Amino acid sequence: MPNTSAPSPKRRRDGGLSLLTLRAHTPGGGDGAATAVHLRLANPINRPRFIAAITLREATLAEVGAWSAGEADEMALVCAMAGLARVEFAALSWCDAERIMKAAHFLLPDIGPAPAAA
Repeated sequence: MPNTSAPSPKRRRDGGLSLLTLRAHTPGGGDGAATAVHLRLANPINRPRFIAAITLREATLAEVGAWSAGEADEMALVCAMAGLARVEFAALSWCDAERIMKAAHFLLPDIGPAPAAA
């Protein structure tokens, strides 16, 4: 007799953390970015409440160049990739902000450690 007490995969919850889903697509801007990470936010946001999902795009060559030259900090780069203002990023829960940072690091090219602040 099969075990019917186990939860169905369709009904099983992931404890509030949504899964990171990768989808390759070509954006309409034609800036060379071809991969994006789509994140559903797991926890409620204090402000603004209308953000329910984030799409992080690859950083453009100009953005990576400015970051590696020390002209832009990492937070500015991540906010640009996510399409968020710093205020919106600061309003995210710690869990969601960490997931966005991990996804951004996944999309960034391997150029070594971040430059030291001057």
